[in-house]
Amino acid sequence: MLKNLYSLILLVVYFTFPIAINSQVNYSASGNSKFDLKPLTSISDKSIKTSEELSFQKLNNYCSYIKKDALVQLYKDVVFNNANCGIYDPVLTMQWKSKIVIYLDKSLPKKIRKDFITFFQQINDIENLDIEFTRNKEKANYLIKDTSEDLLAKTDLSDKKESYPLSHVYYDLLNDTNSKFFGGTLSINLDAIKDKKLILPKLKQLFFISLGQFVIDRNVEKSSLLRIGYENTNQILEKDLSLLKLHYIQIHETPLSCLSYSKFISKLKLTCLDE
Repeated sequence: MLKNLYSLILLVVYFTFPIAINSQVNYSASGNSKFDLKPLTSISDKSIKTSEELSFQKLNNYCSYIKKDALVQLYKDVVFNNANCGIYDPVLTMQWKSKIVIYLDKSLPKKIRKDFITFFQQINDIENLDIEFTRNKEKANYLIKDTSEDLLAKTDLSDKKESYPLSHVYYDLLNDTNSKFFGGTLSINLDAIKDKKLILPKLKQLFFISLGQFVIDRNVEKSSLLRIGYENTNQILEKDLSLLKLHYIQIHETPLSCLSYSKFISKLKLTCLDE
């Protein structure tokens, strides 16, 4: 058992060393434009565990996820945008390394703000992903606000229906040179949305997507936040939570490509089978 654990730790460490870095595909309408909040500088990274600090229990949890082939395949689809691993590999894992402190601007309807907070307070036990809300804009590093800007023109989605998840909404994320996020703004044009019932699910989907630069997918459950045609629910789908847990099981010292991630999972799975 100890031998397997040692081998597993070496494997995790090995795949966090440098690989070729390419730019992330901005499929989900995000970019790195000017941020209108001051990025947090006082947040400590002490709660973030690197690969060397992963406990045996955490490694066991990783095994429990990768044994689910369907979940691993879904992860590849929504993180790497169905990339051809090893052939054309432009997409890298992107993660939040700072605590996410959200400020919901008062330009948003009060009930929308309340329901949004209640929904995402369900994310409270994911290793290396810390989310909280604040009433003080100066303490936030993630702003959610209304805008009068024509977001359809900005995102080139004028041919999409109002119900399309990325229609009339847009997010910008700030990241360092190592694909780690530390600030963001999510904007929505409330006046442009005729069906007001779409406001909350749009905000929920875009925020969830921004937690890992995920992409939306047609081949997921209707209650998944990554679904085109998401059916708004009060509970986060367990599979969506599992994707987040898989994405944040560790903070990668160097972001992984689809190819390096596939090799990592394949070798780790062999180690798991030896347990």
